Amino acid sequence: TDLTSGINLNTDGGNNAYLMTSSGGSVFGGRTALTVEVQYSIANNASLDNPLVSYNVSGTDNEFFLLISATGRISVAIDGQTVTTTGTFSQLLDGKQHSVAASWDNTNGDIRYYINGQLVETRTGIKVGVTLDGGGTLVIGQEQDLVNGGFSAAQRFSGTMFGIRVWDRAVSDEQLSRTYQQNFA
Repeated sequence: TDLTSGINLNTDGGNNAYLMTSSGGSVFGGRTALTVEVQYSIANNASLDNPLVSYNVSGTDNEFFLLISATGRISVAIDGQTVTTTGTFSQLLDGKQHSVAASWDNTNGDIRYYINGQLVETRTGIKVGVTLDGGGTLVIGQEQDLVNGGFSAAQRFSGTMFGIRVWDRAVSDEQLSRTYQQNFA
């Protein structure tokens, strides 16, 4: 779907708009590495967590998610373990269009966080050797605590989504820097 002009979610004060697919297992399942990039703008909702992508499977809460907290920290969950940046990036909540990406590779457990194509933080030793489970549900704009459920009004995206990319590998810093402003195809 072409999202270059954006799709608004929960910008009217509501809290139940999200996108969902039960074929998320084919996107995330079986992965030992991945990169997720989201182009978005957040409405004025500084008191809320802003889940961009949530993938859950039966038996594991938060098999994968990418979330921007109400304070501007970026969180990624891998196989139930949440890893949050030590840095705070309040500019992500300023209502302007941004790109946030996170990559993970199970070889050394490296997580790399990017803002607008630039590497801002790295972590290592996260879920070394793990493979993401398949058969789950992918939700965009809400954070699932159960497969397609357990939604919280305090964990909803409120803004405009312009695009989402998922790679089945940890892409290079150079590739993210080079492509983050390109329209998603």
